[in-house]
Amino acid sequence: MLNFFKNTEKTQKQSYFPELDGLRGIAVLFVLMFHLNETGFMKGGFIGVDMFFVISGFIMTKILYLSIEHHQFSYRAFIVARVARLYPALICVLIVSLVVGYFIYTPDYYINSAKSGFSALLSYSNWFFAKGIGYWDLEQITDPFLHTWSLGIELQFYLVWPVIMLFFIRVLPQNFWLILVFLLIILASIGLSYFFGTMQNNATLAFFSTFSRIFEFTIGGLLVIYQQNFSKINQRMTTTIISEIIIIVALCFLVFSAMYFDKNTLTYPNWISVLIVIATVFCINNAAQARYSGWILRNKIMLGIGLLSYSIYLVHWPLIVFVRYIFNDIDGAVMYSGIIAIILLLSLLLYIGVENRYRRLKILDVQSSIVSLWYLSIFIVLISTQYIIYVKGFPNRAKFQMPQEIEALLRGYAEIGIPSGYTVIGDTTQEPTFIVAGDSYARQYMQSFDVLLKNKNLSAYFFNRPACSYIQDIKAAWRYDVKECIKEQENFYQLIQEKQLPIIYIQRFGHFLPFKQKSFIDNESQLYLSEIAYLTRYEENLKMLLNDVSSNIIIFNAQPDYYFDARDIFRRNMYDKEYLKRFTYHPYNVAMQNALGNNLLDRVLSQTNRVVEYVDILGIFCNSDAVNQCRVLDEQQIPLYSDGSHLSVNGINYVWQKIEPQLSNFIDKNTNRH
Repeated sequence: MLNFFKNTEKTQKQSYFPELDGLRGIAVLFVLMFHLNETGFMKGGFIGVDMFFVISGFIMTKILYLSIEHHQFSYRAFIVARVARLYPALICVLIVSLVVGYFIYTPDYYINSAKSGFSALLSYSNWFFAKGIGYWDLEQITDPFLHTWSLGIELQFYLVWPVIMLFFIRVLPQNFWLILVFLLIILASIGLSYFFGTMQNNATLAFFSTFSRIFEFTIGGLLVIYQQNFSKINQRMTTTIISEIIIIVALCFLVFSAMYFDKNTLTYPNWISVLIVIATVFCINNAAQARYSGWILRNKIMLGIGLLSYSIYLVHWPLIVFVRYIFNDIDGAVMYSGIIAIILLLSLLLYIGVENRYRRLKILDVQSSIVSLWYLSIFIVLISTQYIIYVKGFPNRAKFQMPQEIEALLRGYAEIGIPSGYTVIGDTTQEPTFIVAGDSYARQYMQSFDVLLKNKNLSAYFFNRPACSYIQDIKAAWRYDVKECIKEQENFYQLIQEKQLPIIYIQRFGHFLPFKQKSFIDNESQLYLSEIAYLTRYEENLKMLLNDVSSNIIIFNAQPDYYFDARDIFRRNMYDKEYLKRFTYHPYNVAMQNALGNNLLDRVLSQTNRVVEYVDILGIFCNSDAVNQCRVLDEQQIPLYSDGSHLSVNGINYVWQKIEPQLSNFIDKNTNRH
């Protein structure tokens, strides 16, 4: 196989730079290992994408700089070449993945993949995914086209970069201006990354935004200007000994970063990504002069992987997603080895059959039958993705059909029209005598409370907003409605001070369980809180709430939250009764959930002199004989969840039957006092 690459058009060029392909090989291996197991030994392997951006910035800037300097530049030819280089293999992967999705995906997931496939084809998938909760949002990690976000950024870079280069080389020919502009772009991009991630509390936008990533391309481009205009200085900095040291240090740093950084390392990109970019630049600049350490980048194995890197990148994620979707997880050395072998085989086939064969495709030659087929393929993807969305994911596929009464039980609070925000529930002709407040975990019970209060001819103020704690000075940072949450916090505290009404408080206290560090911000300072600071702050402010309010309070703890979609797993296995019986209970770290939330409640309640009632939701799910096993399905094997953490209609009914007597008694006791 390695001998095959010797005869490609690319490797036979006189200007071929083998070390770049070796660096691509390292980058794609980082990404592959990370996606196979994001908590494994390459848990920081996502830095491979940063390396790809630097390499692209270097190569594209060099092509543009030399062609503009020699008056050979054509914007149309440049864009056509980039599209021909990237799109044939991308379209092939899109078509195959959509076909596979038809046979395995439930309608909801098939619709999501169609939407993202459409965005990938039009090269705006980074902005499409920026609208989600985050890179590890449940819907996104089951999307076979999530990885195309980086291709979207690359294509957007290709569209704009030639214009910038052309203007500052032709109109302002002195290199000083070009260097100055590059430096300003780098500073602005890093500044925007900080602004999006820290000041706007939107780590997702910081991660996916073209503006917060452009500095990585630009630093790669800055190396070209340095090499072309400061060659004498560069010669002194690239002697054999210096290059050997630089390559060893840079590669060791990159490997260290891939092994020890993880997805919870600050808001990404950040200062660490700047160091990764600089290390990549040193590798590009010094590898050719490093006779011994440079061999790491130009040995045959790494060159082969590097030449296949684009095909590997396209193939690996859909395959991993499909395997996880079918088997629910990837586990064991045999399974990992098999997946890697299949990825390499499919990548080789894609490279030989599509990527390398059509890398010089003359896409403007509409008379060519191959080009006509290429345009037809684009049309097929465009139409098929929209049709999948239009028909709602082909819900009539026999494999996924289920009785309407069960379908209704699987719906979540958002799907049954429960609004977010402040309202009055119950018998609205009566003056409210209670306050119900909380995040989305309160929202899911809204209809049940409404019915209960109507039956008692009572009403209540109802505050609910997703990821809003209703504890002063604390706000989840992975949502975008910070101002709305702060406003509702103020309204809530004003109301309880004025009315002194009994409070029913329903909150997900264990936010740090799935999101770990940097999940919360201080409203005043806008700074992230560490896990300990969060728990301390929450505890202090919960005490303040209890001390400030003289009326009675009843507090719910939270149900377990899982890193999978129980409803979707049920759809795929609804006719396999034995599997559903085994799936009824699922492993769950109850101790961790308690440590990050419920124990906090226990401490606060033990330190207050007043009596606060407690509704043990976690105990309803996890009160089983098996240790650390909690319910996912009810006794009839119907899901209790509508997603990875929120209850379905069935789950709400299941819980409400068990807690309604306690709530009804609390309401009756407090009503009699007024």
